Amino acid sequence: MNQTHIFIIILVNLHMDNVYFTGIGDDGITIIGGKHLSKNDPLICCIGDIDELISSIGFLRSQLSDDRLCSQLISIQDNLFSINSEIVALVDPKFSPKRKVSASELSFLENSMHDIGISMPKLSLFVLPGGTHSSASADLSRSVCRRAERSLFSLCKSYGLSGERISLTKKYINRLSSYLFWLARYLCFVEHVEEAHPSG
Repeated sequence: MNQTHIFIIILVNLHMDNVYFTGIGDDGITIIGGKHLSKNDPLICCIGDIDELISSIGFLRSQLSDDRLCSQLISIQDNLFSINSEIVALVDPKFSPKRKVSASELSFLENSMHDIGISMPKLSLFVLPGGTHSSASADLSRSVCRRAERSLFSLCKSYGLSGERISLTKKYINRLSSYLFWLARYLCFVEHVEEAHPSG
């Protein structure tokens, strides 16, 4: 049973009693597996930033009509859910996901960047976000992803995390931010919108 399943069960039970909120977090505390964590605990900050990233990618996906790209983004959202469940499992093992992000998903991001990059003009200047709605959304998701990456490193330092699994997660989040950068450029490119560059 993962994080999403347990949350849905809680909501269903509350709904049956005509209650639509828990109020548990009113005092700045989140309870996971019986443990009381502050809302500014590095673990809560990390899963919160990744949750925001999932939502921002969903907003980006809602602006696309390319089925191939939409399928890629759905897979990425699914991977991020698995990563969040894996992080929560540090506190409560029952949240451990059935499927964990693998090296093949990391390779997919790297190969996708290569496929996008070879079809576009070479990058020689910094790029100002914008151009199209979808490109701006991709850049916004990239910024959120960078914040999630910083939160992940803070989590690792605070909780003393190391090893192959967390190393792969770090790499995946890092590559994802690069993927979103190239996707933002590509979305301008296919719409024949010229990129803007900073003057300084």
